[in-house]
Amino acid sequence: MSGHPKRLQKLGEDQSHLLKTLFKTNIVLRKELKREDCERVMQKYEILHGLSWKKNKKHDS
Repeated sequence: MSGHPKRLQKLGEDQSHLLKTLFKTNIVLRKELKREDCERVMQKYEILHGLSWKKNKKHDS
């Protein structure tokens, strides 16, 4: 461990709304997102570029 705190990424309102819309079914069914799902969405939507797939996955909880 480097001893440096991890830099947190805060989702913007637009990013949060888009993720809720895209993963609405997963959220309702409480179905865990897969890495491939997150990465596919990040590539498709420019607003999500630069986020880690874990950030997108965590958002569905």
